Amino acid sequence: MHYVKMRIDRRINGVTPDGHPCHQLLPVQYNSPGLTVKIVQCSFLSEGAGCSIIKLTDDNGQYEDKLHNYACHDDIKGECSVIKISRNRYLATVMNNNCELAQILSRSGCFLTSAIPCDDNIIYWDVFAPNKRYITNLMDTMKEHGYGVERLKSSDYSEEEILTKRQEEIIRYAFEHGYYEVPKNITLEVLGSAFDISKSTVSVIIRDAEKKLITFCLQSNDIGIKE
Repeated sequence: MHYVKMRIDRRINGVTPDGHPCHQLLPVQYNSPGLTVKIVQCSFLSEGAGCSIIKLTDDNGQYEDKLHNYACHDDIKGECSVIKISRNRYLATVMNNNCELAQILSRSGCFLTSAIPCDDNIIYWDVFAPNKRYITNLMDTMKEHGYGVERLKSSDYSEEEILTKRQEEIIRYAFEHGYYEVPKNITLEVLGSAFDISKSTVSVIIRDAEKKLITFCLQSNDIGIKE
């Protein structure tokens, strides 16, 4: 198994895009006067769809009518919902059906464990893959589409060093069959039956494996987490 932390620049061939792609589904233009928009977290769903959590600050309260309890759904573009979390602050969840990075990732065979946006243009990914070739192909594909990609950290690990063989089999099966999608495409009951084990047993195996992967990511990021 191979791990890499990479820095991705969304400016295609150096040209700054018109905001983050998820901004397009917000009820207010992201660069409207008196509005501060920040991408808090990004993730990816099945079939190349992207999703994000966006914090909006309405400095003067002029966009409340458009933001408060906003919800929309479009089969082509995606969907967006907004909730008010304080006097002038809102939280939006966006599912974007046209995220190019999500589409590239979905075809790569790689497993994304973290996607942290720095700003509208820069995002940091933590990615696991069966071997270096998958990572190289993923980065090459992004570069072919004009993205700037930099490998910050990378490590080779055998199955024994991170997961047991059983844990990797179950985690890989769960991932490939949509357990980590929203909503889940497979339940713990079905997942357990695929390996002839109970729901509670497969739940424990998955939690233990996830803890190992998360611990590894935190250690790789120099946060100092120890088992």
